[in-house]
Amino acid sequence: MRVEAVDRSGGRKHVTHIIGLEHMGLDPNKVATWAQTKFTAATSVQPLPGKHAGDEVLIQGFVLKEAASWLISEMGVPKEYLELSDKRKKK
Repeated sequence: MRVEAVDRSGGRKHVTHIIGLEHMGLDPNKVATWAQTKFTAATSVQPLPGKHAGDEVLIQGFVLKEAASWLISEMGVPKEYLELSDKRKKK
């Protein structure tokens, strides 16, 4: 499972992606709804490219570490299965 943060709008805004929820038995639509209330941010579910690639959850804003700790503590995802990556441009 991968959690990554990327830039949007020329580096001023950020989006956090959660990829691979299906492998942990989690429904991306339910996780998006829970994340929306947990982080008070807009969320959406997008299909990944490929025929059977699954879905990803997009959370508006930089919540990389918060999302990782939330997945571990409340969703029951083991820490060793999480891969964090910060793909934002460094200033």
